[in-house]
Amino acid sequence: MSAVCPYCRCPLEEGEAQLICPGCATPHHADCFQENGGCTVFGCSQAPSDEPALHVSSGEIGSATMAAPTGWVAPQPGYARPQSLAAPGVAAPAQQWQATAPAPAVASQTDVEPPLSLAGVYAGVQQRRKRTTFVLLGVFLGAFGVHNFYAGYYRRGAGQLCLTLFTLFYAAIVSEIWAIVEVCAVARDGDDRDFE
Repeated sequence: MSAVCPYCRCPLEEGEAQLICPGCATPHHADCFQENGGCTVFGCSQAPSDEPALHVSSGEIGSATMAAPTGWVAPQPGYARPQSLAAPGVAAPAQQWQATAPAPAVASQTDVEPPLSLAGVYAGVQQRRKRTTFVLLGVFLGAFGVHNFYAGYYRRGAGQLCLTLFTLFYAAIVSEIWAIVEVCAVARDGDDRDFE
């Protein structure tokens, strides 16, 4: 069986120009050894030195701008891609770019809305709680105080949950009766708003 050149993975035939690596004694084709710049065997002293790694500082990254590829034209706002670029084999229209929308108007200083505060955002997200949901949660999960957590009465809900869990469900009936009474008596949620 003939030896194989580790660079090109072709067998080393007799009569071909061969070179024996002086570092590890591995046979190579002479042109493969020259093309690689040394031995192909990993860790050999005759192996070519690695190219220096590219080092980029954070300042260079921050100041770098991405260049557009050669021949690339950035689309302008308000214009559509020409038909000739959209579907191959279709004849190009007489007008390459077609306007699809007018240019955006620049807003004046008086048109700009002030930024919302956190309280304003929270008030916009908050919705009124539903009475039906409150009643159903009280009837089915009242022993765990889920209806009170839903309505915004967090201390009451925590009290019912603790009463049920700390007594290992022996006082769950007491929490459930408490919940049924609340479902019948409570008309406003924890934010002092009527149920929807």
